[in-house]
Amino acid sequence: MNQQLIQKHTNYGTRLYALDMARLIAMIMMIQGHTMYTMVDHQFIDVQSFPWSWWNFLRGLTAPIFLFVSGAVHVFAIKRSQSGSISKETLKKRLHWIAIIFICGYLLVFPASRLFDLPYLDTSIWRQFLQFNILQLTPFTLLFVLALSYITHSVRSLGIVSGISALIIFISTPYIQNIDVFAFLPETFGAMISYKHGSLFPIFPFSGFMLSGVAFGAWLQSLHQEKRSVFFDKYVFLLSIIVIGIALIAMYWTNLWMPIPVHNDAMMTNPAFMFVRIGIILFLFGICQRFVNLFDSYKHHFVFFSSKSLQIYVIHLILLYGIPWFSSIGRTFQHSQSLIAGAGLAVLIILLTLGLVKAEDEIKRRSPKAYKYIRNSLGLLLLYALLV
Repeated sequence: MNQQLIQKHTNYGTRLYALDMARLIAMIMMIQGHTMYTMVDHQFIDVQSFPWSWWNFLRGLTAPIFLFVSGAVHVFAIKRSQSGSISKETLKKRLHWIAIIFICGYLLVFPASRLFDLPYLDTSIWRQFLQFNILQLTPFTLLFVLALSYITHSVRSLGIVSGISALIIFISTPYIQNIDVFAFLPETFGAMISYKHGSLFPIFPFSGFMLSGVAFGAWLQSLHQEKRSVFFDKYVFLLSIIVIGIALIAMYWTNLWMPIPVHNDAMMTNPAFMFVRIGIILFLFGICQRFVNLFDSYKHHFVFFSSKSLQIYVIHLILLYGIPWFSSIGRTFQHSQSLIAGAGLAVLIILLTLGLVKAEDEIKRRSPKAYKYIRNSLGLLLLYALLV
């Protein structure tokens, strides 16, 4: 990205650099969290005591940050006609992107070495495959957001409907999680909405974060560009403190009368705590805006890596855990390292991931034919692995 383009997107432009930086921070937090938790001997990590309890709390913010930012960015990415409708070309592109995320998500946890082995898998393996995690949640929620974008005919109405939908999801979560949904739903659908069989990011409550982000993005888009910049520079910290304060009070109140979830973790189900997280996300936006203002010349890097979130996620998982056909260090040396070694590996995985993402982009930009050849070769190799 050249300097002319950078100047075009200043703080008074349409690009929300604070959100780009926040999403990049979330991705880096995720990589270090996965690496440390997987590699370090758990005798050194006690998430019930300080400082690891705070480390674990911060780990729990990575998905909400990513989902909230993705929802807000969606609003600015969807272009509407004067009548408020979305073009078929835009719908086609968004559906194509959703399909890519969906395929990547399930291929990374593919339960067998070959397609022909699927009929012989044990029920427990299918249960693990069907668990709803971030790359399963994201395409389904994006599809729902795209449907809302299609049936609404203005950004304002999209924001209102999305905000109401988020509230319904958050408020419903403790009740949904208190029901044994697997008693009357197939494993596929039960895993989408319940923690009970191992899903880390079920629709209740996590889809609510993306929908909240859509509502926030719709409100931001309603502001004049200059007012939007003033909000991030002056008022986002105040709003975050208000949201956190009200949410903490509401959290105490709701704990008195809401049902206790089956897994007894109110932090994962209490609707008010979801707004504590949203308040912290807003606070992070304020910090990121300060950083962007101080280091204006680096913001195109935030844009680049933020836009490569799927690649970052997939590459770091492959580096850490491998794929169904070969293992990596996360499986071979799981829970066997010291804190120092684990931290070193986390830094290494972060640098390798970002480096490979940058290398992929350079190959694509400098030699499109070579990039296409590599991509097609990898696709054929994957097909061969699935069939043979």
